[in-house]
Amino acid sequence: MGLLGMLRAHGGEKGEPSGTQLLSPVPGLLVPLSQVGDPVFSAGAMGEGFAVRPEDETVLSPVSGTVSVAGAPNFHAVDIAGDGGAEVLVHVGVDTVEMGGRGFKVLVRPGQRVKAGQALLAFSRDLIARAGLDDVVIVSVPNSADLGGVRTILDGRVDAGTPVARVGA
Repeated sequence: MGLLGMLRAHGGEKGEPSGTQLLSPVPGLLVPLSQVGDPVFSAGAMGEGFAVRPEDETVLSPVSGTVSVAGAPNFHAVDIAGDGGAEVLVHVGVDTVEMGGRGFKVLVRPGQRVKAGQALLAFSRDLIARAGLDDVVIVSVPNSADLGGVRTILDGRVDAGTPVARVGA
């Protein structure tokens, strides 16, 4: 029996998280998660991932899956149960929870199916800047250790919807 046959026989093909692509949620400059100004993310406490210094104010889904948390109570983050098994957190800004939802609009709801590249939320870069906060858009995979990690496949400037990382590959 070949490798593909063994995978099928042991249930390893369907639902296998290996190789899940993560798309950039916004156009901008790709930043290693270790360089984000929030120690919870930069230390890896929320899993591995990446961040983007945004050039736009609409955040797109980095994966296809089901929305598990959509913004509440402060509307700056969306959590997605990805189709390949990755839990994906999309978080706008550092300390933006302090804004109490002002300047954020969630475009999805819990339980909703989303496709990679679908709009999740919108935010005001101007209001975040006026609050003296960082508007970096963070994508983390809290269960990345269980899935073999997250590896970025690009660096520099990226467009929204561009594959920039792979889970478990």
